[in-house]
Amino acid sequence: MTVTLIAILIGAISLQIKIKPIIYARIVAVSFLISAALSLNALFIEQISDGLGLLSGLFYVSTVSLSTEFIIYLTASLILIP
Repeated sequence: MTVTLIAILIGAISLQIKIKPIIYARIVAVSFLISAALSLNALFIEQISDGLGLLSGLFYVSTVSLSTEFIIYLTASLILIP
C-alpha cells in the first residue's frame, strides 16, 4: 500500500508528467495482489489456528478472517485489472 501512496503522490505533485488513470488502477491492482499474497502467507502460521486476540478481542485474527481478507484482496485486484 505504501508503493501505491507514493506513486499517487508523485503523480499528483508532478505537473509535468501526466499519468493516465489506467496506470493508477494497475498500481493499485498490483498492490492488492501483493496484499493478498501476504494474507495468504499468514494463513499458514500454525500458532493462530485458534485465533489471536489483542486488547481484549478488539483486534482478533483467525483463519476465517484471514481467508476473508484474502478473498477481498483477490476480488478487488481482479476487478481493477483491465
